[in-house]
Amino acid sequence: AESKPKDNVVPEIGATFESLRDHLSAETMLGIEGFGFSELTEVQQKTIPLLLSGRDVRGTAKTGSGKTLAFLIPAIEKIKDCTTGLSCIVLSPTRELALQTYCVVKALTKYHSNINTAIVIGGNKIENEKRPALQANLLVATPGRLLDHLKHTKGFKTNKLKVLIVDEADRMLDEGFEKELHQILQRLPKGKRQSVLFSATVTSQLSRMTVLTLNDSYDDINLTAHATASPTADGLTQTYLPCPTFQRLLVLHKILTENKDSKVMVFVNTCDGVNFYKKLLNQLNLTVHGIHGRQGQQIRSKLFSEFCSAYKGVLLCTDIAARGWDIPAINLILQFDPPSDVNEYIHRVGRCVRREGETGKAVMLLRPEEMPLLDVLKKKNVTLTEYQDIDMYALDFDVQTKADGLVSTDSGLQTMGIAAYRNFLTAYSVLQPRHIYDNRTIPTKELAKNFGLDTPPQFNFSRLPLNYVARDEKRSPKPASQRKLSKKKNKKLKSKQEKFVSVSGRINSSRGGGGGGDSLSKEEKKNQKKKFIKERRKQRRDERMLAEKSNESAGAPTEDTKPSTKYSGDEDTSEKKKKKTKKRKSTDDSTADVTDAVPTKKIKKDNDVKIDQEKVKETEIAAKKSHKRKAKAIATE
Repeated sequence: AESKPKDNVVPEIGATFESLRDHLSAETMLGIEGFGFSELTEVQQKTIPLLLSGRDVRGTAKTGSGKTLAFLIPAIEKIKDCTTGLSCIVLSPTRELALQTYCVVKALTKYHSNINTAIVIGGNKIENEKRPALQANLLVATPGRLLDHLKHTKGFKTNKLKVLIVDEADRMLDEGFEKELHQILQRLPKGKRQSVLFSATVTSQLSRMTVLTLNDSYDDINLTAHATASPTADGLTQTYLPCPTFQRLLVLHKILTENKDSKVMVFVNTCDGVNFYKKLLNQLNLTVHGIHGRQGQQIRSKLFSEFCSAYKGVLLCTDIAARGWDIPAINLILQFDPPSDVNEYIHRVGRCVRREGETGKAVMLLRPEEMPLLDVLKKKNVTLTEYQDIDMYALDFDVQTKADGLVSTDSGLQTMGIAAYRNFLTAYSVLQPRHIYDNRTIPTKELAKNFGLDTPPQFNFSRLPLNYVARDEKRSPKPASQRKLSKKKNKKLKSKQEKFVSVSGRINSSRGGGGGGDSLSKEEKKNQKKKFIKERRKQRRDERMLAEKSNESAGAPTEDTKPSTKYSGDEDTSEKKKKKTKKRKSTDDSTADVTDAVPTKKIKKDNDVKIDQEKVKETEIAAKKSHKRKAKAIATE
């Protein structure tokens, strides 16, 4: 990577937004005043001067610390005089985070009449986005949709790009955007642009993103590196609740009932889990909403905006809502399913207490076997206390009876429960660390009751996700194609492969071939098959002709020696023909007497037939040998 000179002057600023007035335009200051903020947060105070000086920056700070304004204010100030062409791109891992960032962009650029802004995200029609994207100076995008425009939208150019910002950078690689990011970065100008990465946690993914995006001389602002600093907000009360598996549904119902007048987010690990509990809890007289990644963009956007504007309510969600969502006035975060790792826990609880002076609670349900997770969190400076606002001995067990009755009578709800049960186990198998989240410790009968099921549905633990780490091994189990087979299975497999090679002309790599058959195109394989079929038909015709000639030379054929219309591989003395000959009537006595009267002629005819049959066999053997040679020649081509 090209190193950027560090001779740019870094402005000195104070602890308030007013201290930025000498370094920002009047239009930008008016936009900032619209938010009503007076004091800068720590991450803003340390990163804004560096970004104004044009340096590459990697910023890491806890959720709710004002990272969005920290990277947008310098970016807008840098592109304020760029009237044509795309000058700034802000990448977000999720659509909701992109929408949220775009709202902040609109507010900051309200008084900049020459800056055009646009947003391009998945779920919207790409045709409707083309015109705004072509006119934009500042573009907020998700990686997949940005790559679509770079590839397919005519006139979409990035040669004037000055600033690239990647928000929630560690999440980008978690979401599987690595290939897209490589392709995007290849299409962006190198050396000219200023690159910025922001995240709430320091992970291996963030280090990889740094190598991909930033120059060698970047400045690293890490506000989570202090040994005693907590990565979560100060006003957040973090608690855990020991809960046996069979009581999980009862505890969920109890907590939501007691917090009816609060704004609550409940985290569930799977989309099917969100759908099931949403329907079940609504039938149990609790009003809840659900949001997850399999919903359409319009539904997700509507639910997101409605929940943001509401002063109370319950939102069931997957980890799609764990990153960057700025939902105001959240009172309680309930982690019904455990987080995938420690960093995910930090992001989940970060949805609460987004502003200074706010307070909130976070509750995490833990089975007795999962209690060691508290020690892992302690190492990350996250300390939890036991949740005391619920009496585990005063749970309403009638709720379980009602849930069982609803699931047993509603076939749709039962199907959803079975899917949620299976996906819970599948998701549980990839949680980290593995010594805490162990499938073997889950009582499946008790777990089934969480979904209103009397008996646990069948679940094949051997069919787990590819990133599942085997419980008793350090490496993942080998795929079926690489496992050692028994001798009998190997013999059967070899015989099948040989047959396949003789028919299709492929050479199997396990027999020492070069894998040439697999490298052929579909048309070449079709032509090989056609050639083989033609050769086979020719061979059958030759065999039939030889059989007919031999019979003609032997005289008029009797019923038993009549040539068959089938090729020589089919025997004339088949079971069906034997049955037919048995049913036929015996010949007259007179004909029998005639044949007995001339035995010498019959002997001569029999000898001639034998000689002809030997000749036929020789010709058949020669024909088969030539056919095998031709088949091998076709196979090696």
